[in-house]
Amino acid sequence: NGASSPTRRACVVSGPEGIGKSALAAELARFAAAPGRPFGSRVLHTHLKLRKGDGVANRDRERRRPEDTCSVGGSRPGMSQSDSLQLFLDSLAKSLPHCPTLPGDERECQDKRLCLLRQLQEIDKAAKRTLMLVDDSVGIFKCQPVRQVLSELLESTQGISLVLFSREHIYESLGGHKCVNIELGSLRRTDSALLFLRRIHRPLVGMDFEGLQSHPDQRVQQEQALQALVRHRLMDELQDNPKSLRICSEKVTPKLRSLLDLCKSSPAAAPASFATGFSHLPAFGPLFIPGCQTDNSLSLPRHMSIDSEIGQEENNGLQREMSIDEHL
Repeated sequence: NGASSPTRRACVVSGPEGIGKSALAAELARFAAAPGRPFGSRVLHTHLKLRKGDGVANRDRERRRPEDTCSVGGSRPGMSQSDSLQLFLDSLAKSLPHCPTLPGDERECQDKRLCLLRQLQEIDKAAKRTLMLVDDSVGIFKCQPVRQVLSELLESTQGISLVLFSREHIYESLGGHKCVNIELGSLRRTDSALLFLRRIHRPLVGMDFEGLQSHPDQRVQQEQALQALVRHRLMDELQDNPKSLRICSEKVTPKLRSLLDLCKSSPAAAPASFATGFSHLPAFGPLFIPGCQTDNSLSLPRHMSIDSEIGQEENNGLQREMSIDEHL
């Protein structure tokens, strides 16, 4: 971009747990690294997640001052700022093409930081543009030392752009660079119903729905099931969250009497007089849904591309149908 249209170098994709941030990060990493794209093969993908023994496992938590601790991952135990920085630096090092040998002593975080910054500066000199994707699953971006490293990274390089995936917005500038915040919204209700139908383990019958003009034991046609599922109370409770849909669909097995039993509040429970097993029904073969492909994989309309989002001052949220080339 010319001087009249400066390139945005920091973008934050935010959304609640299970909304699909990690899946989007992985897909974006593959997409942006494809030949012919602006970043080509110059894409670094880092996933920040807790491993067994990280954080407070070997620490005396009672010695910590409150100001030295940041809340990580909502209900998960807090991690000290030192632990958070160490996890961030170690994860970042593993994403580099030639992982540098980092000091192992916790007290040498400063040496780790300088070593990584030098490595990233070498990458910056060797390539015109580099895209760094950092997926934060534990809330490390809340810690000031981590944000300071990101600021130093942008200030000490020219061609590295950041896309951060976080559960919360980040409004604080990174090294003088504005963070463009993009909200990752829920699926559309029809897409949620399609995803749910693809992942269940038995056909849907009349007793799965309220007010459906069908015998409780009779298998519901797929088109009718899709329309009824869009209006189902269970879908309202799942809030079109992909992770919630996946977990709930795993419970729809031949042993489940009715979808209504999965609702948190079920004023009209499924009649107990009807059969609870589904062995008498035909085998649950390939799912036919009008207007959709019938192969073994579900193709949801989440066509992603980031071509023009990251340079805009205003945005209406990250759409499922995107383009990325001119975003960064």
